[in-house]
Amino acid sequence: MQIPVSAILTILAIGSVLLMPLLFLPTLRHGVSVAIHKRWFAWPVLLLFALLFWPNDSVQTYTADVDLGTQRLLRIVITCGLFLVLLPRFLKEPIWLKRSILNWYLLYILACLVSVIYSLDWREALWKSFELVVILMIASVVRIDIRRGLLTLNEILSIYMLLLFVTVLFAFIGWLTFPQYGYDQWSFLGSESLSRSLGGIVPRISPNSLGQFAAMVLFAGVASWVLSGKLGKENLIFIVTGGIVLVLAHARSSIAAVALLIMILLLASKQAAGKLLLLPILVFSALGAEPLIGYYMRGQDIDQFQSLSGRTHMWEIAWQSILENPWFGIGFAGHKTLNISIGMEYSTLDSTYIEAFVNVGVFGASFLLLFILLVMIRMTMLFIQSVRTGTAFNIPLVVAAGFIFLMFVRSLSGASFQVLHWNLLMLLTLVVATLESIPSVFMQAQSVQSKKR
Repeated sequence: MQIPVSAILTILAIGSVLLMPLLFLPTLRHGVSVAIHKRWFAWPVLLLFALLFWPNDSVQTYTADVDLGTQRLLRIVITCGLFLVLLPRFLKEPIWLKRSILNWYLLYILACLVSVIYSLDWREALWKSFELVVILMIASVVRIDIRRGLLTLNEILSIYMLLLFVTVLFAFIGWLTFPQYGYDQWSFLGSESLSRSLGGIVPRISPNSLGQFAAMVLFAGVASWVLSGKLGKENLIFIVTGGIVLVLAHARSSIAAVALLIMILLLASKQAAGKLLLLPILVFSALGAEPLIGYYMRGQDIDQFQSLSGRTHMWEIAWQSILENPWFGIGFAGHKTLNISIGMEYSTLDSTYIEAFVNVGVFGASFLLLFILLVMIRMTMLFIQSVRTGTAFNIPLVVAAGFIFLMFVRSLSGASFQVLHWNLLMLLTLVVATLESIPSVFMQAQSVQSKKR
């Protein structure tokens, strides 16, 4: 759907006016400060964030015999620019991933590069692998700078929260002003679904991505409230804005994930007020079971619901490809040759892991799976331990772990960690800011507290 320029300008104008006073909220103000004073980290993040939501054009691949389009030309320029900016640091100082969990992701990238040899479209495979190299370079530099005290988890989270909140806020304003351009009407095997899911207008993002962002904003507000024991103006704004947009986006996986995450948070918390919040949640769920089920079905019949909006039909085709090429796949980004397109900018199988198995087989996908498994196990332990400690010091750790969990759930039914994606950038930087930097300090603090007792 073509969106009029007047609608875009109106949303930008109203959003900017409403955003100005909100930028005085501590987290958002800190995010602005990071963007100004930590430009070497913030601006690559901002560039990639803006680029990922650039208006779509119709070209599907980076082959040399077609018009790449403005979006892909910008993507090439920015990605190569980031590589050239980061390269001197790698040449000047040793930035190794010694004993780093990121080594497993590096092995996945190497498997993708090797697949260029047998890929049906070697240019596409080579370029998409190069994109992953650049993202890993950013994470590696962040890792070193955190260890040197030049960057902190709080600073990383604050700029992510700024971008997430602005996106969610502008989507909400778009719904209030021009709802006809924000809703996404689903179709399934030729039949139109009765439900409508809200996507972002400025920037133009899918309902699923918007739902994930809204869930993150909501969880950040709830986690800060529970662990600090204070609702406060900022937490209230995050909870209300994130909650409303999450409901409007109708993103079922994000709704289920954030609901589970909040329940675990409340159960593990030592705060009595946190556990009391479970009672109204359970009562509301029991009394409104039928409407909630109707909402969750999103106007779909049983067949549509069980097929995950048609995803299982794509996965059947993907499974045949996996059976034919089980060990090494058909080459990185080779899933596009399966001729599956669901109207998105890039042809995708809508699953991080199925797509990885199709592209690089058991050999390459095993590195990605092991990386994600190790991250999830360690982040789960860190999440529970941080919540049980129940201090404001642990809020960033809990929020970071919650973000990674939400991204993991999203990766099950969407492309996230196996290609250049906003979730991948957040995942790698949050992993190095927590698992490889914070836990040692956190454990030392725990040890000191135990000795005092």
